[in-house]
Amino acid sequence: MPNNNFPEILDFFNWAWVVTTGLVAMLYWVVFVHESRLDRMLKKFPGYKDYPVVGHTYMFFNPEDTLTVIDGWLKKYGKRCRVYFGSSLKMLVLSSPADFEKVATAPELINKSIFYDQMRDWLGDGLLISGVPAPIFDDNSKVLVNVLKKLEGKECEIQGIINRCTLDVICETAMGKKINSLLDENNPFLRATLRESELIWMRTTKPWLQSPIIWNYLSKFGKE
Repeated sequence: MPNNNFPEILDFFNWAWVVTTGLVAMLYWVVFVHESRLDRMLKKFPGYKDYPVVGHTYMFFNPEDTLTVIDGWLKKYGKRCRVYFGSSLKMLVLSSPADFEKVATAPELINKSIFYDQMRDWLGDGLLISGVPAPIFDDNSKVLVNVLKKLEGKECEIQGIINRCTLDVICETAMGKKINSLLDENNPFLRATLRESELIWMRTTKPWLQSPIIWNYLSKFGKE
C-alpha cells in the first residue's frame, strides 16, 4: 500500500535542503566574502596574522599575557596595529599620545565600546557613565597614597591597586556606599567584580560566546 505521506516528507526535505544551503551560503559570504567598512579601514594598518571567525583570539590564552602580546605587536608594527577578538569585536590599538588626543577630543567618539555592553546587565548604565564629585576623588586619592607609602621600596602589582581605588571611587559616587576595597582585599563586591572581569575576558576571547543568545541562554557563565 503506497505511503500517502511521502509527498509531504519529500517536500519537507526539499525545504530543509534549501534552508541549509542558504545558511551555509550566508555563512560563507559573511566569513570569506563580505567586508564591512570597518574591515576595509583596519586592513590599512599592520597586524599579526588573523584567521576567519577567531581573529587573533588564538594568541590570547591567558589574560595576564594580553598586554605583553599587544605591546610586542606595537613594538613590531609601530604605534598602531589592528587586533581582532573574533569576527564581531575588531579594534585599532594606539600607543601614540597624539593619536589618543585626537580620539579623546573627537565629539563623535562618545559611545562606549562593546566591553561596556557586556557589563550593562550587571552594572547598568548609570554606574558606567556617572561623573565623580571632587571630594570623593580627593578622599580616595589620599587612601591610595597611604597604601602606596606602605609599599615604598617594595615590588608590587600597581594595576590591581589602581583598579581597587577606581572601584572605590565609582561605588561611592554612583551608589553612595564606601566599600574600601583598597583596605580590604577580601571585600565581597571586589571579589564579584574580579569574577565579572574574568567572565568578560572569557567572552571576549571566545568568539562563540559573543553571541547574546549563546551567552545568556546556553552558557552557564552567562547565567552566572
